[in-house]
Amino acid sequence: MSSLVKIFERLRKGQGPAPVDEGRPERRSRPRIPVEEQAVLHWVGPGEEFLSESVEVLDRSPNGMRIRLSRCLPVGLIVWIKPQDTETAIKCVVRHCAEDGGGYVAGVVLVLIERRRFDRRPYLEPGKLHWAGANFQPMTSPVTLRDVSEEGFQLEAPAKGPAPTAVRLSFGGWECMGTTCYCVPNGDKYLVGLQLIGEPYACTPI
Repeated sequence: MSSLVKIFERLRKGQGPAPVDEGRPERRSRPRIPVEEQAVLHWVGPGEEFLSESVEVLDRSPNGMRIRLSRCLPVGLIVWIKPQDTETAIKCVVRHCAEDGGGYVAGVVLVLIERRRFDRRPYLEPGKLHWAGANFQPMTSPVTLRDVSEEGFQLEAPAKGPAPTAVRLSFGGWECMGTTCYCVPNGDKYLVGLQLIGEPYACTPI
């Protein structure tokens, strides 16, 4: 059973997230490999302009990488990273970005195209969808999680939301990053398809 489905099984039983030991280092499903590589980072700015910057890749894992750059990027921003040794740009989403020694260090997660189809499990759970709007203005919408599969969710929203774009979903003491694949009318509401990026993580409800 996938980590995502296990989370929903815990929620069904009223258990909530498993306890988190804040003194314990971050757990990773894949190890980081230290590297010293140069790359070019590309992204679309708030004015729809195409921006780029040379960055240093600090380490890699099969799921993503850490990079050093000169500016702070918002969580959830879609970026493309072109390593120096390849002609292919890698699509990623910013997971975190923090100041570090006169610059910034960002963690990015690879956006993988999931080609398999999984059975959906019906589920009704309230949540909130967060994304960066115009000029990176934080946007939030209440949603209802309708069903879950090993690759993501189907959500119901009261108004049309952004698609495709990187988002953050919070629900029942959990959060996860994802990419919206579609947003279509369904009566007086909208159905939103969300493809998971990385694994859900426990959070403190605000």
